[in-house]
Amino acid sequence: MDWRSCQGVVCKHCKVSELTRHTGLAGQLGVMSAKLEGVARGVMEYLDVKRAGFPRFYFLGNLEMVEMMVG
Repeated sequence: MDWRSCQGVVCKHCKVSELTRHTGLAGQLGVMSAKLEGVARGVMEYLDVKRAGFPRFYFLGNLEMVEMMVG
């Protein structure tokens, strides 16, 4: 199950009691959360590599660094 189908289930079953009856939703949310944490960890490692190469980047926050790298 991907994020879009998960959101479809949530829209279809608006009540929490109905959502808890849906099999596998809690497990899938756990898997999605773990993947998202892995992506965040990878971004942090990338920013640390860039900071090691350019010491002046240590004065910037993570969000500022991401915005600068993207645009």
